[in-house]
Amino acid sequence: MMETNLSIISINVLELERIARKTPRVAIDTALKSIGLNSLSPANEYLPTSLRKLLVWRRRELRICSKSFAGLAINFIYAPILFGGFAIQSGLMIWALIFLLSLPFSILGVFSLWARKRNWFASKVSLLREEPFVVLVGEMLIENIPERASLLADADALKADIENSETRTMRLEALIMQMRQAAADLDDAEIARSIDSLQEEQKTQKELRERAKLIIKDVDSAIRDIDMKRKEIHKRANLERLRNQAQRLTDTESKTFAAESIASLTVDRIEFQYRLASLQTDMADAATRWQTENEINA
Repeated sequence: MMETNLSIISINVLELERIARKTPRVAIDTALKSIGLNSLSPANEYLPTSLRKLLVWRRRELRICSKSFAGLAINFIYAPILFGGFAIQSGLMIWALIFLLSLPFSILGVFSLWARKRNWFASKVSLLREEPFVVLVGEMLIENIPERASLLADADALKADIENSETRTMRLEALIMQMRQAAADLDDAEIARSIDSLQEEQKTQKELRERAKLIIKDVDSAIRDIDMKRKEIHKRANLERLRNQAQRLTDTESKTFAAESIASLTVDRIEFQYRLASLQTDMADAATRWQTENEINA
């Protein structure tokens, strides 16, 4: 009998949210399909709660936002008007009853059109943020570590901030050179003070970049630590799969494996968030000061 390999599916909730936002009408289905989880059943008791909820919403989305239901939605919306007219004209109780029964369908029709237009179902992908998990389902290991995805996003944002700071520093240097050339034959104390101020801003930008690089270094270290633990969990999961090829994991064993795995991957992101928020505030203040100086000198 040919042995099958363990399939590892890593969920990046931020990427799934991006995919969902860009895909109206079938947002959840498209997001889950991108990582091969759209075929899972919400009735599978081995799946974590957040994923099961999302699969339920996927099923609702496919029904409510389908093309066939879109046609029915129009009929549902206008049905109460039609039945209400019949009830008033005929005076029969049966038409009044039908009118009342049609009201919930009308509301459902309005919601269907609104949800399609606003891509409302895309917001449900955020359910995966609520619950980190590592779960072994048959030949498939599904891991969802929102903290890792957030750390990666933080690192990318800091790298972008560093690039912006470097660009701002280059503009400051160009402005200083222009001011020195313009004041070469003048002894203007005001211009000298402006140059000193711009040079001080250059130093501030350099310090901010150094702080950003230190945070990136620590974030990268935290990610490497998570990834090392992930590799260990992948090995354990493969051993569990091999051990249970003939007999499926019991519910208790499966839950124990999932709980132990996610516990080992937990990382305290509060410190990173505090340092990042402080740095971003200082960067924003520095950018405002530079803009003000630039406008004054202009």
